[in-house]
Amino acid sequence: MLVANPNYAASLRLEGFNTFPNDSYRRLPTREAALKAIRIETAITAGSRG
Repeated sequence: MLVANPNYAASLRLEGFNTFPNDSYRRLPTREAALKAIRIETAITAGSRG
């Protein structure tokens, strides 16, 4: 899904990231892809605490 979000680039700038004019237009992951990425990251982080 392609989403135009002018606040996206502004939020990045406020957080200190370098931005480009087209940063407000980006393909967002599906909900399932986002959840999968979070689960993988959580598993990696939990495993490193071992």
